[in-house]
Amino acid sequence: MRADIRNPFIAKVIRNGNVDTVVHAAAASYAPRSGGRATLKELNVMGAIQLFAACQKAPSVRRVVLKSTSEVYGSSARDPVMFSEESSARRPPGDGFARDSIDIEGYARGLARRRPDIDLTILRLANMIGPAMDTALSRYLAGPVVPSVFG
Repeated sequence: MRADIRNPFIAKVIRNGNVDTVVHAAAASYAPRSGGRATLKELNVMGAIQLFAACQKAPSVRRVVLKSTSEVYGSSARDPVMFSEESSARRPPGDGFARDSIDIEGYARGLARRRPDIDLTILRLANMIGPAMDTALSRYLAGPVVPSVFG
């Protein structure tokens, strides 16, 4: 079932539907045309908080899967070449989608601590590019002129 996680009705849907698995894959990586960054944060972080609170209250929920991003690792020159699951960025992202994703993961881990009977899986997916991929990044790189850093 697809539902707007910002609507308090989500708790009723989960409870009454006797849901056992919740997959949260709705975090947006870019701001909507109206509202900008504030709307994006409300959609991502506040929506996730509400969804995880609904999962915590529903006794039928046994599994939560969260689609996150590899952007949580950051991209500082001080970071290691390879990250493990236990690694964190030396300079974590301070704002934007990466920061929202770090916050959402924290709230998901909080749910798992409060409800140890729930199995939590966090998928940190990376952006992909290639000749058959249609993503914002591949469209950017396919332009006639690709802006780059000078020097």
